[in-house]
Amino acid sequence: MKKLLFLLFLLPTLVMAQHTCGADEYNQPFINNNPQHYQEIEERLQDYIQKRNNNLSTQPYDPVTIPIVVHVVWNDSVENLHDSIIHRQIEVLNRDFNLHNTDTAILTDTLKLLPDNFKINFSLVTEDSLGNPHSGIIRVHTHQTAFGYWDNAIKFDSLDGSNPWDTKKYMNIWIGDLSGGLLGYSQFPGGDDRTDGNVVDYAVVGNKKYPWTYGPDYAGGRVLVHEIGHWLNLFHPWWGGGSSWCGDDGVDDTGKQDGPTYPNAGCPDTSFSNCTPSEREVIKIYMDYCGDSCMVMFTKGQVERGRASLDLHRQQMLIPNVPVDTPEEIRETPIKIYPTLTSGNVNVEIGSKIYNSTTFTIKVYDIKGSIVHNETIPISTQFKIDLNKLTNGLYVLNIMTGGNQVITQKITISKYNPFGTDLEEEKEEEKKE
Repeated sequence: MKKLLFLLFLLPTLVMAQHTCGADEYNQPFINNNPQHYQEIEERLQDYIQKRNNNLSTQPYDPVTIPIVVHVVWNDSVENLHDSIIHRQIEVLNRDFNLHNTDTAILTDTLKLLPDNFKINFSLVTEDSLGNPHSGIIRVHTHQTAFGYWDNAIKFDSLDGSNPWDTKKYMNIWIGDLSGGLLGYSQFPGGDDRTDGNVVDYAVVGNKKYPWTYGPDYAGGRVLVHEIGHWLNLFHPWWGGGSSWCGDDGVDDTGKQDGPTYPNAGCPDTSFSNCTPSEREVIKIYMDYCGDSCMVMFTKGQVERGRASLDLHRQQMLIPNVPVDTPEEIRETPIKIYPTLTSGNVNVEIGSKIYNSTTFTIKVYDIKGSIVHNETIPISTQFKIDLNKLTNGLYVLNIMTGGNQVITQKITISKYNPFGTDLEEEKEEEKKE
């Protein structure tokens, strides 16, 4: 595994004659101000990957869902994109991050061996933090005619933008008019929680060419795919190389590049860098600048790095893919699960006997969607679930009966908290109160 060179701070200046990504320039001040912090992030990431690779029993990646909130910050009405365009953009994300795109057919020879599947689904939230119904799309009219990465104004109400939802629980996406040829920028893990998320220009959102799109090279919705790659701690393949580019993106199978490949290069199949030593430039990856019809894949190394970053930095927002269909007669039954922050024991109380089944099936999923606890118990109106064997972290408790969903509940296990008592002990405490 290559050792990423984080402490090279001389990045090339953005050439605004080209449409570009501003992630390098945006994140560099964070790194300059706390280089040790970012070096530790990289070391933990590489250590995590190494341990996973050394584990012979490692399972394939499980599908996960990331809840998203989209902020449309518009000045001119054309920037106030219709909901349907945003939904088409999300379809692009779910296609590309799950390797369902058919244009990988342009890959030749050994390049065909490189693509991998992130198994990430992106879903607009359906309710706000108070449980009220919500479309997942926020629209803010601004007096700003354009936004840049240098002041992050698009992310703050006070600067005529839109405040993010809790960035630990939701992935925030801002859409607006960006200045100077800027297509988008994103924040690497480790930055300020108040500004975490992805920003893209309104003219590159969707899945086809609209009258306002920056030409066919940016008409496929892949600028946001690129930016979310940065949010997952993926870098440009020339990252960190100083004035000569030729840096190290921390991924073995992308090759060293001496700079971006722009759409006018014509999507070359075989190109070699001017780095020392010279290496084949993969180019047809989402993290280059080659245009929407040329970028068609994340490599195995990029998926490995991005999924590791999810586990290390985005755990709290991941939603395991678990059954959610609940019949009406079960939905109307009062159910109490407590505590949801527990040292190991979880109590369940059900208002009345449910359904005509005889057993409950109890499954607990970790943040990757893997089942870590599975048991079947007789139907009862109150019972305890012993999860003391599980380590600290966020889990999803799923209870079913007769093939029907009873309840799904997020719980957090922390060995240092005082909760997790038996039902009898809980009742004794209630009596004392």
